[in-house]
Amino acid sequence: MLKLLGQQTTLLSKIPQSRRKISERQAKGAAVLADPHLPIQPTLPPEIVEKIIVEALDTLVGRNQMMRQLCLFACSSRVLQAQAERFIYRQLVFHVGQPESETIATMLRTRAARYVRQLNIMNYAHGPTSPSRIRTLPETGVSAIPFALMTNLEILEVNAEDDGHDHTCHNVDPELFVLLQKHLTHECLLGFVCQLPLRPTDLRFLDKQTRIVTLSINPREVNGYYEPADLLTPSHGFPNLTILQIRQMDSAAAAYVGKAKLENLNVFDQIYISGMWASIGSNLTKLNATFCEIDPWMLSTLARESPRLRLLTFFVADMWLLRPDDHLFEIIEEFKNLLALCVIMDVSHHDLRRIMAKYPKRTPMQSLLIWRSDEGLRVMDQLEGGRWTSHAEVPDLDRWKKDQEFYISLVDDGLIPISNADDAENS
Repeated sequence: MLKLLGQQTTLLSKIPQSRRKISERQAKGAAVLADPHLPIQPTLPPEIVEKIIVEALDTLVGRNQMMRQLCLFACSSRVLQAQAERFIYRQLVFHVGQPESETIATMLRTRAARYVRQLNIMNYAHGPTSPSRIRTLPETGVSAIPFALMTNLEILEVNAEDDGHDHTCHNVDPELFVLLQKHLTHECLLGFVCQLPLRPTDLRFLDKQTRIVTLSINPREVNGYYEPADLLTPSHGFPNLTILQIRQMDSAAAAYVGKAKLENLNVFDQIYISGMWASIGSNLTKLNATFCEIDPWMLSTLARESPRLRLLTFFVADMWLLRPDDHLFEIIEEFKNLLALCVIMDVSHHDLRRIMAKYPKRTPMQSLLIWRSDEGLRVMDQLEGGRWTSHAEVPDLDRWKKDQEFYISLVDDGLIPISNADDAENS
């Protein structure tokens, strides 16, 4: 894909030179062919050109085919060039250190920067003194990206590896974040995603990005501990923030997003639910805290302060051992709108069946997924559509979440009534 985009960009960069040759040939016959009495042929409106391109792309399958067709459009006609380039550069992946990135950066500086809506910067993990950083030429590094010209940029994502899941680099080069602070257009971003370990100084550029809707950040780990969750400072005001992904949610982080109307919260390691939870939890519909321990008091607070929750995942804390074994599900009954629940807990198959025999059926729960340890194996028990299934396998939580989110979207859109959940499963 990277080579394909580089080849297409190289072709696009040669368009003006080839057209100059055509123009010269046309000019030679202009004196003979030109007729002052002929009307000037009007050009197609941009809206019509866009429809032509969209119709052509609808017949293709896969990004590679679409990119090839767009390149043909851009190279074949001046009328189609601008609209085709809007599609080509709308979602851009920039691989730091790759030779093709130099050509892409040149095209961005020349005319394409204003078309970029989503930018994904890959391979940005090395520190300023690492061998890979030293070998990276300025022409293929982040300094070649014309952030000042990307006036329509809305989504910025920064990753270390191509899979986007690297959390191991602890010496991130601050160059990118300095460039963002100096050159990024104010109030343009709607989303920023970066799982690299960051320092608070790396996020100073967000002071001028108050339109943020989606935010995913990760604090730096020092000597086995994460730096305090002060990546967000009081200067960061995100009134439009609805999706937040963060390693730990404590009172400090809660204070900084208290003015937001969070709907989707993902917490990696630790979550602290305090008296401030009402200010950030009242609009929550999804809380993913799969590996965060939640005790009985915290769960009760969630049921009370987050009445709109549709999806919840969490790890059962040790304090539950001091409570009756069915107390967990007594509290779960307090979630009146919960449709999907995933619980990680240590319980035998026999005890789980005994507990679930008393499980209340008055909730609109569509899917209950329980991870449990049974004789050293990770076992998945799932109650869905009123039916129990048990599997001795590692659950695919991501798949389960996507399935439940899709179901919830159908319910929220009124396409599936909650009372007919069983019918939807059987259809």
